[in-house]
Amino acid sequence: MKKKYLYFSFSLLLIIIDQIIKICMINSNNFIGNTGGAFSIGTGNTNILIGLNMILILAVIIAKKFLPKMSSIGTCFIISGGISNLLDRIIRGMVIDYIDITRFINIPIFNLADILITLGVSLLVIQILKGSKQDE
Repeated sequence: MKKKYLYFSFSLLLIIIDQIIKICMINSNNFIGNTGGAFSIGTGNTNILIGLNMILILAVIIAKKFLPKMSSIGTCFIISGGISNLLDRIIRGMVIDYIDITRFINIPIFNLADILITLGVSLLVIQILKGSKQDE
């Protein structure tokens, strides 16, 4: 029970950090608004993306019950990033992206929430692959 509160608190902290950064970027007018999903897929379909975002967060919460205990940090990252980007879509009608490394590598501009989702998925994949190898 204590760990649930720890993961909840950690998720809340990550969401708050990302939202504070986004507010700072908005105030400094140093951001890109993305009305689409990853790689701007579905641009302009905010309501559909909000629905999909909610479904995916719920799916991760449900799937967490069936994943190995070690996958908690990965699901925590995915849920935190998903909720932070969902808040953007609901409050602002777009996701606020502010990390631009296009001078070094040709990828879209992104944010902390995107990093959390990517790390979370990566950790889950590694954990699932480790678990499936141990089952053999």
